[in-house]
Amino acid sequence: MIQEWNIQSRADRCARTGREFRVGEIFYTLLHGEPDGLRREDISTEAWQAMEPEQRAVDGVTFWRSKYEPPPPVTAEAVNRADAESHLRRLLSDGPPPEQANVAYLLAALLERKRILKPMAAPVGDEAAAHGRVTPYEHAKTGEVFLVPDAPPSLDQIEAVQQELTALLG
Repeated sequence: MIQEWNIQSRADRCARTGREFRVGEIFYTLLHGEPDGLRREDISTEAWQAMEPEQRAVDGVTFWRSKYEPPPPVTAEAVNRADAESHLRRLLSDGPPPEQANVAYLLAALLERKRILKPMAAPVGDEAAAHGRVTPYEHAKTGEVFLVPDAPPSLDQIEAVQQELTALLG
């Protein structure tokens, strides 16, 4: 079952110490399993090293290491911009319906290839979990996390998914 996700941007400060991150500083992101979904926590290297090794896999979800870069200034976008990123955002904002999980998966793959999204960990979760099996991606410029359903299309679905993507992207 796929659920609605709150896509969070990377934090500007450590969740545990409150210290602001410096440009180029290495920090760690932990995803915690919560009853209502996944929660992101960004922590400094010092906070990471202060944790016991068994604490680092809290809730058994995942974690990754990143370099802090401040978000770029916000620019106005064209109102009717129809591209892969906006379609992926629209699909994930409400949690993709199961029949469109393949489309979300392929849009993320396309954005990964264009280096707009980068996978932060291997797929996590399982089909029986409330949030299903997802791959966490981070937006290269904004630091937002996209939890994309791990739903590669099967061979018999490829033609239909390809037609849907062609219709979306024109």
